Amino acid sequence: MSLLKPTTPVPEEVAHLVGEYINRGVHREVYAYAPDPEQWIIKIPRDEVGLKHNEREYKNYLNIKDKGLDEWVAPCRLELDKYIVMRRTQPVEESQPRGILIPAFLIVDSGVHNWGVLDGRYVCHDYAHVGTVPSAPSVLKMSNSKPWKVSRKRP
Repeated sequence: MSLLKPTTPVPEEVAHLVGEYINRGVHREVYAYAPDPEQWIIKIPRDEVGLKHNEREYKNYLNIKDKGLDEWVAPCRLELDKYIVMRRTQPVEESQPRGILIPAFLIVDSGVHNWGVLDGRYVCHDYAHVGTVPSAPSVLKMSNSKPWKVSRKRP
């Protein structure tokens, strides 16, 4: 649970879908998805940039899925054409092994805060800023995204 408090009122049109407050980024706030709070979250834009991030993240997901690389990202859908509903990941704990090899297109913002564990594997849960998604991924090591360490192990 986050010590942060929401800074933006939840829009009326989506209030029935919003559960417990989880966390926030610069342009979006994250809540449990009320209909299934253990499995899904909802990202509420704080401003126009956050709205664009939601649109881009959904387009990125469709592109990543189309290329067969969706094992690397938390699945999502768009609710009411502006809210991301995404599978809920568990935080990467300090004790968990790190330094996985990831596709290069996910390196753009590869800090540990953008990753979680879903169904026993590491997935990116904030991928609005991914690079061009290739048909076959080139792989890079996470080498300088503290506190990630370099190795070839998967969870």
